[in-house]
Amino acid sequence: METKKINWVLWVGLAIPVVVIIVVFIMSLLSRQGFTPKYDFLYYFNNGYGYCYNGDSYYYVKDGQINQTDIKTDYPNRADCIKDKNILAGDSFNRIYRYSVIDEKSYPLTLIEAQKLKLDVGPVSPAGENIHNDYGYNNSGIFEIFGGRRYDYNSSYYLIDENKKIKIVNIVTPNNNSYYDFKFIGWIIK
Repeated sequence: METKKINWVLWVGLAIPVVVIIVVFIMSLLSRQGFTPKYDFLYYFNNGYGYCYNGDSYYYVKDGQINQTDIKTDYPNRADCIKDKNILAGDSFNRIYRYSVIDEKSYPLTLIEAQKLKLDVGPVSPAGENIHNDYGYNNSGIFEIFGGRRYDYNSSYYLIDENKKIKIVNIVTPNNNSYYDFKFIGWIIK
């Protein structure tokens, strides 16, 4: 009777990749546990008109209430800036959105509806959540060794709490080039 020898080196070599995949999968599941976002927030997108207008100050919060500034051009004598000012009133870039953490959806609001909400402008919510985006330069190539750096225009936004983060889905962007135009207004205090 012949006994077969077990090739332990072969079995260990085959088992290591399987174990690594299982460990990575479990760690990714554990990193999401225990973090449930608590506060909705308001945001809008910068007007997208580049040098003509400073959209950073289009909305501001005073005493917990959102307000709107007058639209002023940085270049009042330029014909294209004057034309842009005339279409800003109905522009989707300056529309206010409420992001619901329960529904994971964005809902458009009018300024009057938004003024009924009490806001906290702190960069961190009362529950310790923060918004972070990941646009910027990324390496490309095989294992980031071969290839150059490229700018990532497909920005994603995340809610971060301590070391855990959840991707914010369904952020409404007026166009594909508004990766840097996301403007946080404030956390909605319930």
